[in-house]
Amino acid sequence: MLGPDERTLATPIGLRRAVSVSLGCTLFSLPFVRAQSGKKIHRLGVLWLGEPHPILLKPFLNELQRMGMADGSNLLVDHRSATGPSGLDEAAVDLAALKPDVIFVPSGTMATKAVAKATSSIPIVFLLSNDPVARGLVASLTRPGGNITGNAIFSRQLDLKRFQLLTQVIGEGVSVGVLDMQFPGDLLEAYKKTPSGRAGRIHYFEIKEQNDFAKSFEQIAAKGLQGLAINSFPLAGANKAIVAALVARYRLPAVADGREFSDAGVLLTYSPDFKELAVSAAGMVYKILNGTKPSELAVWQPMRYEMIVNLGTAKALGVTVPRDLVARADLVIN
Repeated sequence: MLGPDERTLATPIGLRRAVSVSLGCTLFSLPFVRAQSGKKIHRLGVLWLGEPHPILLKPFLNELQRMGMADGSNLLVDHRSATGPSGLDEAAVDLAALKPDVIFVPSGTMATKAVAKATSSIPIVFLLSNDPVARGLVASLTRPGGNITGNAIFSRQLDLKRFQLLTQVIGEGVSVGVLDMQFPGDLLEAYKKTPSGRAGRIHYFEIKEQNDFAKSFEQIAAKGLQGLAINSFPLAGANKAIVAALVARYRLPAVADGREFSDAGVLLTYSPDFKELAVSAAGMVYKILNGTKPSELAVWQPMRYEMIVNLGTAKALGVTVPRDLVARADLVIN
């Protein structure tokens, strides 16, 4: 977790620049640490879309520490972040200019592509990407090629799964809103095959910038929609508090990706185990720092998925979660 001594400087273009920090998050300058320790200092760059997420960062750094990346001794971490997608390219260029040994990208495919444009030589490890082969990040899952590797999911299948879980609670024929950054043809076709889709009761809202969330919820309320599916996309992950607050304000039964949404009061979540993903990414970073090439590290797919049901929210909204769904949940919040 980021320590109290870290400082973030905001620039007029919305780029946030975090100072270099050690694994233990104590402030150091690279020459100072080298002079004190006499050891090789590994430098790690991290690119975020939005603010750093402790739920992702802490297990990642803890795993590196467990493998011997000692606080302020042999590892320094430079964080850069962009407040929106338009700032990613500049943040990535800024980070690559520091010439880190590895760049870790916790913020999805869009941020990974920004780093890939900024450097073709620095190794890149992404926390999670939806179908990285189709997105052009890697040549194949088993033989990534190039300078990029990481963890893969197929989020469109997960988005549809989440939508189906929501309709088990609120009913298949009701009007539902769906939030995403974009709606590719295959996903739209999958939604159209659901009962709500066949009835024409799915309404799509594209989120391109942070301000689009508030505008979309106003439209959802105006249309009288009865539920909301928040797909897995970087801007939703970077603005969990804002989205959860809007869900609560408009009293919507909703499903989303990630435990932080459940903790914030969203009715249902279904997602990979992000701690497992962070540990996997840390292992890849460690291997690269010790001489392994990214092209030799197969893209890993998560083994565990967790479903969380917030019964306290269900009671407040006056909806009933089926008993079999509660029984299948990995965690129930009362």
